[in-house]
Amino acid sequence: MNELDIKKLYNNDFLKDELLDNYFNEMMNYFLIYNSNLEDYEKIHKAYDLAKSLHKDVRRKSGELYMYHPLRVAMMAVSYNMDATSICTALLHDVIEDTDYTYENMEENFGQEIAKNVDCVTKITKADFNTSNFDLYVKTVSKLFRYLAKIDIRGPIIKLFDRLDNMRTIAAMKPEKQLEKSKQTLEIFAPIAYAIGANQLKKELQNLAFPYVKKEKYEYVKAHMDALFNDKESEIAYILNDLHNKFNQEGIENIIKLRVKDLYNTFISLKKGRTLNTIHDLYALQISLNEKIDCFMALNTIHENYRYLDDKFKDYINNPKTTGYRALHSTIITNNELMLQAQIRTKNMAVLNSKGLIYKLSINSLSDLEHAKKGYPFFQTVEEIDRDFKDDRIFYEKLKYEVLGQKIYVRSGSGKVYALPVGANIIDFAFLACGNRAAYLNKAFVNGEEVENTYPLKNQDLVTFTSGNEETIDRSWIDDASTSIARRLILERINKRGQ
Repeated sequence: MNELDIKKLYNNDFLKDELLDNYFNEMMNYFLIYNSNLEDYEKIHKAYDLAKSLHKDVRRKSGELYMYHPLRVAMMAVSYNMDATSICTALLHDVIEDTDYTYENMEENFGQEIAKNVDCVTKITKADFNTSNFDLYVKTVSKLFRYLAKIDIRGPIIKLFDRLDNMRTIAAMKPEKQLEKSKQTLEIFAPIAYAIGANQLKKELQNLAFPYVKKEKYEYVKAHMDALFNDKESEIAYILNDLHNKFNQEGIENIIKLRVKDLYNTFISLKKGRTLNTIHDLYALQISLNEKIDCFMALNTIHENYRYLDDKFKDYINNPKTTGYRALHSTIITNNELMLQAQIRTKNMAVLNSKGLIYKLSINSLSDLEHAKKGYPFFQTVEEIDRDFKDDRIFYEKLKYEVLGQKIYVRSGSGKVYALPVGANIIDFAFLACGNRAAYLNKAFVNGEEVENTYPLKNQDLVTFTSGNEETIDRSWIDDASTSIARRLILERINKRGQ
C-alpha cells in the first residue's frame, strides 16, 4: 500500500461496488507486512464488516458508495503503519454520527479505546466552525484545541485523514461548502498537521484548499510557476544528474528527487514581498542517503563543486526544528544564477520529516506516546495558554498568535533552532531556550550586536546571552513577554521570591 494505491480509489472507473472487498483485502495484505497479530487482523475485519453493513447502500453526493470514504481513511492510516485501534477508528469514524449505533454499542463490541477515539472524531466533526458567528467560532476553536492537548492523539490524526479525503473529493460539494471547508482546512486542520510534524499531510491540505479560498491568487501563482519551471527544467535536470554522478564517484549511495515548492507556500513567500527568482528554496534537490555521516560527505562534495550561499546553510541534523525536522540545507548557485536548495538527509530522516508524530506512533509502543508528544511544543503551548487564559476570546487570540500564526526560527549560541511566533522578543526566547536560568539574563546579543530585552526577533537571528550570579528578572518582564511559557515562568519566579 502506498500513496498511489490509495489515489486510484478517487478514480470513478475503479469505484465499482463489487470491488470494495478487493480493495479492503489489498489494504489488509499490506497491514500484515508490519503487523501479523491475528487478534488485530480480526478486529479490523470486524470493524469493516460493521461499517459496511451500517453504511449499506448509502451514497455520497458524487454518487460513489459511501463506504469508500471510511475505507480510504483507513488506507491512509495503514499507509502510515498505524495500529489496529487507529485503523478501526478510521473504518468506524462516521458510525456514531450517521447511524443509530451508539457509543455504548461501540464500547461493548470494540472496547473503550476505539470507542473514545471514534467519539473524538465525531466531536470534532460536529464542531460548529461557522465563521459568520464569530463568538461561536471562537468558542468552538478554543474548546477543540483545549481538547486536543489532553487526549489520545490518534483520534485527531484520523480526523486529519478524514479531512484530507473530504478535500480530495471537494469538487462534489456546493460552492458555499467548498469555501467553508477550505477555510477551516487552512485555519485549523493544516496547522494541526504542521504542529505534529506531518509536513506531507499539511502541504496537501493547504494546496487542496488554496484554489477555493483564493482562486485568482492560485491561478496567478500556478501560471507563473509553470512558466518559470518550463524555462529552468533542463538546467535543473542537468544539476541533479551531475550531483548524482559525483556522489556515486565518492561511493555515496544516493537517491535524488526534485521538489518544486508547493503553490500555497510559494504564495505565502510572495506575500512577504519576494519574487519567484528570489525564493531560494523554490526548487529543492531532496537527497536521501543511508547514514548520517553520508550527509556530511555529500555536503562537502556539493560545496567543493558549486558556489553556495553562506547565510542559507542550516544544520538541522544536529539541531532539529521544533517539529522534529532533520536535514542539512545548503543553497547552491548555478552558472546561470539559478538557486537550488540541497536538502540532505538519511532515508529515515526523510520519513520522519514527512510524517512526524504519526511516524513515531508507528515505531514506538503506545506507552511511549506521552514521551513522543513532548517532542512537539504544540501540546505544551496549548496547555500553557489554557492554564493562564480561561476566557475563550483571549485564549483564541493567544492560540492564533502562538500556535496557528506564522513562525520565526531563531538559533541559540549552540546552534539549536527554536520556533517562536512572529513578534517574540529576547525574553520569550530566553525562557524557551534556557528555562528558569533566563532569570539571570544580563546582556543579550543578536547576530553579534547587543540589544534590549524587548528587541523583536527576526527569522534566522542568532541569539547569545551573558548571565550573572544574581537574578535580573523583575515584574515588568511579565508585560514584556508575549508567549505563555515565558509569562508563566516569570510569574512563578517572582512569586517564589515573594515580590
